[in-house]
Amino acid sequence: MKVRYFIIIIILLFLLTSPLHSENESIARKMYESGMAFYKNGKYEFALKDFDTVIKSFPKTEWAGLSLFQKGIYYREQKADLQEAEKQYERFTQDFPAHRKMPIALVNLGEIQLELSKNKVELNEPIATFERLLRLFPESASAAKAAYLAARAHKKRGEVQKALQKIQKVDKNFKNTGYYPDAILLKGLVLATEGEYVEAARQLQELVSFKRGSEQAKKALRYLAALQRLNLESDYKYKIDSSFSLEKSQEFDEPKSIHIINNKKIVLFDIDLKRIFYLDLKGKLTDAPEVIGTANLITVSNDGKIMLLDREGNLQINGKKIPLKIISDGESILLTEPALACTDSLGNLYVVSSNREHIFRFDRSGSFQTRLSKREFDEIRSISFDIFDHLYVIDDDYDGILIFNQRGGDAGTIKATGAGYKLDEPAVLKFDSFNNLYVYDEDKNVIIVFNNNKKFIKEISLPAPIDEVIDFGITDSGEIFLLDEDKETIYKIY
Repeated sequence: MKVRYFIIIIILLFLLTSPLHSENESIARKMYESGMAFYKNGKYEFALKDFDTVIKSFPKTEWAGLSLFQKGIYYREQKADLQEAEKQYERFTQDFPAHRKMPIALVNLGEIQLELSKNKVELNEPIATFERLLRLFPESASAAKAAYLAARAHKKRGEVQKALQKIQKVDKNFKNTGYYPDAILLKGLVLATEGEYVEAARQLQELVSFKRGSEQAKKALRYLAALQRLNLESDYKYKIDSSFSLEKSQEFDEPKSIHIINNKKIVLFDIDLKRIFYLDLKGKLTDAPEVIGTANLITVSNDGKIMLLDREGNLQINGKKIPLKIISDGESILLTEPALACTDSLGNLYVVSSNREHIFRFDRSGSFQTRLSKREFDEIRSISFDIFDHLYVIDDDYDGILIFNQRGGDAGTIKATGAGYKLDEPAVLKFDSFNNLYVYDEDKNVIIVFNNNKKFIKEISLPAPIDEVIDFGITDSGEIFLLDEDKETIYKIY
């Protein structure tokens, strides 16, 4: 009898509360739709008020979840406030685990965490988010993206086998998604990095056949061209591209550095003219030269952002001027007249002091982190990061190449003399897409190439009249653009 009465009470409670629940759902839906109408018209302040009302007044409804989700989009896309966007998505994933938007929210959250990661340890967070998505929603459309992004994160950490496992998941389960060609392209890159050139070429060839004409296929063709130039079984002869010629109307006074952006654009910095010149890969000016005032040097981040460092000790990026202050003996001082700079894959900035004896690390916002390495350098000539965020340094006090991790700890060396090679006077170093190291030796006038495992690959003899290289850049297809100081021009060899 007691059971019977209990069931009757439950039914009555449901009948009494069901209309109220339906009414709440209706009000919440209308308020959310009002917010979306404001949002689509660019009236974000009113949209946020409606979303916040739904979240506060109807917290258990589907519309509260959608409001949180939309706030995440707003802070990420409209305000570019990744920290706040992360908070909105984290709250969504905690409060609405069964919501239909949960897979997309998790992949968005993981992407944001990936962007916010400042070191390899912080990459644990996005990887965990992607793993959660793959575990809870293995068949969802978002799972393909999560597996691909997890593979990229593992590659950044140098975890090659884990990266390949995630790529295999895309290859096996998501071949018909848009992330399949991206994953196979990444697989070819990872295999080439590991020296598996034949298998890398096979994967890239399959991609070209499968997605002919796509952007991924075009990039695969460039990688295949680079693999051909790296062919270890034949002595590939580089020659000057006579069709490459700088804009005749432009004279350069003192070109200082050269950068290749997105495999499409050459950025040339002239320190005497105080200008940045933008050229295509044929040597033609694509934009008006940019006057940069007191800039002492420039560097380019992995995402193609140009960063200017001036004599007064300021970092200029995206129109903002940020003082680069270091802490020395408890005192905050400006890092004036920097000599060299580069960034790691996570956007942290590394700057060489004016006396070329110290390297300082700043985060992407320009905040001082640390002096890198306790080693006393003599005269640092060149610095560059590989894809696994190891910093390679040429210093006059050491005949070979010094290697450090992000924290400044010793991570190895490349000796001046080894099997098949000899470094006489290394001056400039750069990395290609496969993490091969190219070192220009100014005494021998050659470029010596080492693979990801620091093993000698080949020596590239520079054709005449190239004889005084101060900087160079490498495209995805292995073409090399050399900045010759003596002749104040750029040569392309291929």
